[in-house]
Amino acid sequence: MFRSALRKAISRFRADQAGATMVEYAIMLALISTVAMGSVGFTGARVGGLFANAAAEMSEAFGQYDDKHDGKHDPGHHDGDD
Repeated sequence: MFRSALRKAISRFRADQAGATMVEYAIMLALISTVAMGSVGFTGARVGGLFANAAAEMSEAFGQYDDKHDGKHDPGHHDGDD
């Protein structure tokens, strides 16, 4: 009697796929989360490098402007043949 009840319970457990499906979803969620975090970390580092390069270029450009004009800006002054 105990054996038949145990066999029925085991067969019901094997037939029930809800637990297996939940484990599969948890594994997929873990993998997707890992890939997303890695992508954000990689992309964030690259974007940070792009901003650093842009800041360096702007500093160089404005530094040359300030050196050329001694830090003074005269919007009415033109360096051409007027």
